[in-house]
Amino acid sequence: MAVAVLVSGCASDSPARRDLDPEVFGVIRQDGKGTPNGRSDSGQPFVSLGSATTDASYGYTAKNPIKLGGVGEGEGPQRERLFLSSLRGPGGEPIAYERLGSCCPIESENGFDGWAMLDKFELRIDGHAEPRYLYISIYDEDAVGVPFGLSSRREDDR
Repeated sequence: MAVAVLVSGCASDSPARRDLDPEVFGVIRQDGKGTPNGRSDSGQPFVSLGSATTDASYGYTAKNPIKLGGVGEGEGPQRERLFLSSLRGPGGEPIAYERLGSCCPIESENGFDGWAMLDKFELRIDGHAEPRYLYISIYDEDAVGVPFGLSSRREDDR
């Protein structure tokens, strides 16, 4: 099992561009994929998340990340995997997810010296051409919802 760390970024001089495509670094790869990674139809444990939020920015921007600090048991990557395995596409389609790396320093009492980094994930919904990107904080806790345009996995989903 090979594990590699890749440090890369998308530097830009434009503040607007940096906000749209924040620099990603601290990529941890295992067997050619960012980790954690998986699929929402892989038999992984999941939690019922209810219905989708109406806030179109929730989870899709670094300014409004999903805060998983208290969701599920275990360390941050385990909580991320549990949350992402609980998501489906807008019509209930399975998704594949992969952590692209860390990005976006945010103020956090639970981070280091008052700061924490977000994790950026790529989601690929079965049958949809364009990927979606989610920003997740494993340091801070808040009510967790389903990002706009996605749905929650149910017991009868395979």
